[in-house]
Amino acid sequence: MPTALGDVTKSTFINEVEAHKLHLEFVVREQISSVDVQVYKGMPVKLYTDGTIEPLASGDDAINCIGIAIHDGVSGGRVTVGMKAYCAINASANEQSFEAGPVKFEDYDGTNLRNRFSMNAVTHDDCVGWALTTGTAADDEILVALAR
Repeated sequence: MPTALGDVTKSTFINEVEAHKLHLEFVVREQISSVDVQVYKGMPVKLYTDGTIEPLASGDDAINCIGIAIHDGVSGGRVTVGMKAYCAINASANEQSFEAGPVKFEDYDGTNLRNRFSMNAVTHDDCVGWALTTGTAADDEILVALAR
């Protein structure tokens, strides 16, 4: 028998109106000053610079919201997120020390045969999604979730 929506699972499939959306599992950000980070089901979440997630704060720009947590989680735990994005692709980082977060399309990396994305000065108008992983050098392979 299936478990109820919101139960702790390793991955979740939701057969509802939003079932066409991307659902990905993330680790909840590590403790901050010895205090656990808490994520609750239905809570909007954002990426931390290392690719983990944390709650979207009331003062945060909406461009940082990657989606909604499907279940509860605490620091170091895993939570499935119903993403705003519709797919994830391998891409190239445009900058060194590439952090997870909002990205814009830069150009096509003909050497590595993949799209290249930038994290610098991303605005609502040019944001195409979020880098889900980090890089340490320009042209490093990163995972990007595309939202438009």
